[in-house]
Amino acid sequence: MIFGHGRMNFQAKSDHFQLTTNVNKQTAKPAAKTVVTKWIPANWKAAGATVDAKNPLSKQAYAQKKALTFIDFRFSLKKYINYLFVQAVSTKYLTQAEADNMKKMYWAADTKAVNNFTMTTQIFMADASKVKDVSSLKTKVQELSGKFATANPEDYANLNWSL
Repeated sequence: MIFGHGRMNFQAKSDHFQLTTNVNKQTAKPAAKTVVTKWIPANWKAAGATVDAKNPLSKQAYAQKKALTFIDFRFSLKKYINYLFVQAVSTKYLTQAEADNMKKMYWAADTKAVNNFTMTTQIFMADASKVKDVSSLKTKVQELSGKFATANPEDYANLNWSL
């Protein structure tokens, strides 16, 4: 899932789920961003809703910027996870079956961490260390993360997204 763990409430709950569904259908980042930039102005405020002036997410421009950078984060995270496990298999650190299992573990950790990359990594490492030696796993993840950061600096920077 690309979009959907958000804490921004726009209009009716069903409208939010429709936005999530429409964004998740997109396979390219520009298309996902277009869905958001068209949806937000049309659905920004529910009838009778009061705006919390102290909450920056109550401001449409700020919320839209966060939604768009969230899309950057999700596409970069998907690229990062795919990179980690393709490289782990190509270097024979993992078999394809192990990589597929660990990829599922990573996405489960992401769900638990609610889109917090640092927490996701910690949860994943704790879970994955039950099936792989923790010291070699940590070394391999650090090595591959460094290579990913060098090859994809913008994507690596996007991983530090926060609401």
